[in-house]
Amino acid sequence: MIKSLFRVASAAWSAALVIMLGVARADVVFSVTGTANESKWGYVNGQSYTFYWTLNPSFSETPYCSFSDTINLWADETVSDTPTFTDCGGDGLTGEWVRPTAGEGDPYSSVQVNDVSGHEVSLLADMDANYGIGLQAGGNDLRTLVAYGLNPGITFSFPESYTNPSAYFVNYSGTHALSQGTILLWTTNNQSLAFSAGSLSIIPEPTAGLLLLLAGGVPLLLHAYKKKSTGIWKAP
Repeated sequence: MIKSLFRVASAAWSAALVIMLGVARADVVFSVTGTANESKWGYVNGQSYTFYWTLNPSFSETPYCSFSDTINLWADETVSDTPTFTDCGGDGLTGEWVRPTAGEGDPYSSVQVNDVSGHEVSLLADMDANYGIGLQAGGNDLRTLVAYGLNPGITFSFPESYTNPSAYFVNYSGTHALSQGTILLWTTNNQSLAFSAGSLSIIPEPTAGLLLLLAGGVPLLLHAYKKKSTGIWKAP
């Protein structure tokens, strides 16, 4: 009897996993690798470095978003907007990304796909004032971490209406060679360092909440199975 209950519970949990994985939004991470164009701030000319931007899976449409037959733009420009990213950083950077909140209009982050110049992707973590974004390069506070003009050779879709960015980009998962593109670090004292971008990886990762939920199912079933010696089904 208990084994039958265990099998039923196991099958039910498996079905639930399929449903949850089907509807769950992933934390999509953009990882861009490029070579430094000069030796500066600890970076070495010609060497390869990787930077990343993590999309907010709970991003909701803001007044600054725009969708047409040639542009998909997800953007936040005020503190009250849902943040576009939950994190960003990269090789050689210290500190932790902090969304600017010193003034209502200070944040300025976006993800854009455009077909104006050949299906390009741009990733921008920025601010409208000189407060910094919590990251440093060679001891210099950054105000901008941007990758722009990235051409991964993908034919992107343009739905002409809002769609969740994580749900959109998960369809283009993988590592894509770039025919062009630039990564730029810009400091609060108006210094910059550019990298020639060579590849773009779009990586879906399960959200922390989903991982905890999935992990919780295993102890639940094991607990239930251990109850077989008593012949009594008890909730943990």
